[in-house]
Amino acid sequence: MHLGQAKRISFNILTCEQIAPEAGLLPIGNRLKLNYRGFWHTYRIAISIFTLALIADGLSTVYFMSYLGVSAEIHPVVRFASVVFGPIAGPVVGSLWKWAACLYVAIYCRKFAYSIFLTTSIVYIFAAWYNIWGIYLLV
Repeated sequence: MHLGQAKRISFNILTCEQIAPEAGLLPIGNRLKLNYRGFWHTYRIAISIFTLALIADGLSTVYFMSYLGVSAEIHPVVRFASVVFGPIAGPVVGSLWKWAACLYVAIYCRKFAYSIFLTTSIVYIFAAWYNIWGIYLLV
């Protein structure tokens, strides 16, 4: 079976799993279309927790950047956005990039979406704690 045939098959998760061993991975666009259907409804609670954790991380990054400056940031996307947009708008733009990237990966790897959201939420909650309190404990 070649890719032209894979495009004609209806999009459902069972078909995708049957095609994948024979034809290799589906093209990215087809897999995203396949996995997107019902994604927001199925993972609404996990997405909400992830978004709140990311907001906490973004706000705490603005807080610590106002005291320590942009050079103290270690996340490359947030640091680049902070250099370009400043210490207040930069973490917001960086957080939006992180939010979009995580959702993209979670949609693409829908089978692991709960694990992706759980792991990133824990990391962002820890980062928010570290930005406000932990940095003073470990310095």
